[in-house]
Amino acid sequence: MTSIAEVTAEKRGASNTLTKTLAAVAVGAIVGTALTIGISYPTLKDKWDTPTAAPAPAAKLKCADAQPQSPRDVSPSYSAGTGVAKSVTHHASVSTLKHVNTHYHLGAEHKSSGEYDKLHTTSRKLLSGDTEYGFYCDDVAAVSALTSAQKAAYDFQYCKETEVGKTYELHYVYSSGGKAMGDGLGGAFAVQNNPTVVVRGQVFHIVNDAAYDLPSGNLMDGMLQSFPGTTGAAASLNLNDVTVYSGSTTGRSYNNVDSCSPYQITWQVDQKCRLISAKSFDDMCKKMKYDYGMSADAHPHQSRDLVSNVLSSNTQTTLSAY
Repeated sequence: MTSIAEVTAEKRGASNTLTKTLAAVAVGAIVGTALTIGISYPTLKDKWDTPTAAPAPAAKLKCADAQPQSPRDVSPSYSAGTGVAKSVTHHASVSTLKHVNTHYHLGAEHKSSGEYDKLHTTSRKLLSGDTEYGFYCDDVAAVSALTSAQKAAYDFQYCKETEVGKTYELHYVYSSGGKAMGDGLGGAFAVQNNPTVVVRGQVFHIVNDAAYDLPSGNLMDGMLQSFPGTTGAAASLNLNDVTVYSGSTTGRSYNNVDSCSPYQITWQVDQKCRLISAKSFDDMCKKMKYDYGMSADAHPHQSRDLVSNVLSSNTQTTLSAY
């Protein structure tokens, strides 16, 4: 995968020297500014949500100097932002932004008390060691009540390293600087130096039950507004249940000490754990692969550790406020 700067230089017929110069300028811009169109796609991809251990960044942003970070607790009662992090403007609407990427993480990156708040301590395929990153919906009543048939294994044809009985957080990335779906996360910065970026997050627990198949549409296309297999008020998305806060990109190359993300993001995260069928999840991966050439996103990405209270935004609201 070539960098945005390299692609630009190649199209203009520039020399290798000019390409290297532009790449050097991009590295300097990462240090000196929050966002730059000179960022290479591989660099941004590593810092956002690489499925393997990311190399140490060439220049780390000290967390004491960083804007609010992500992921954080999105529970309604959560109180944060007592230290270095300051609130910034929230961007609520995505109607004028380009949907440039959809991807998912094993375990919810965010935490919501009473919904997805349980940590696992068993090994998994993606990571070594005995910690399974992210939070799970195991204690939610609807999950606890699942039958053996609903928890039976499913033969995924398109999603890789994805299983029934696991919790996943989907991220829908929107940008004022994006061009088209399939350009990847780097595509969020395709046409603007400092774009408005909004990421919508929704957490799903996969079941093997056709009652939870999407009747129409595709998980790839955006945050669900209604939920199959569910009745009553819980069958529709309540905007009071969507936490809006200012944060950052995520990824395992960041921590709570000396390496924080310089990329400012407005997050909109559904506080509820939703059940979805394995078939609907696999249909999402099929669309990723064959409609958009996004095979790299048809598997779960790593989850960054929940950021500390001092690095969390000192304000949050809900989508109903807009």
